[in-house]
Amino acid sequence: MQVSIAWRLREDFKAIFRCRSFADAKKYFKLWLESVKAEAVKEVIQIAEMFERHREGVSLCYAQSNARAERINGKIQEVKTVGRRIDLFMHCIQGNRYLNYLGTRVMGGT
Repeated sequence: MQVSIAWRLREDFKAIFRCRSFADAKKYFKLWLESVKAEAVKEVIQIAEMFERHREGVSLCYAQSNARAERINGKIQEVKTVGRRIDLFMHCIQGNRYLNYLGTRVMGGT
């Protein structure tokens, strides 16, 4: 019985990520805390208390986006791709020079 209650509380908590604003998420979190305390599942209460202690740090993440990190990662990937193309190009040039050198040696040139 306790496991099913804990599972439901866990699923209820996930709904916080569907809140449209930080204010809505804050209200939902308070309601969720009340429901956790009402159900009296010791392990879930410990987790909820930990969430409450770290609420300020966690709340900073709510309004943040990882768009900047994704943009930087995209630029890194682009630089790596260009680097591979340059490396391939240089390899081809050096290969052609070597083949030309071999051709002139075989044909009797210097």
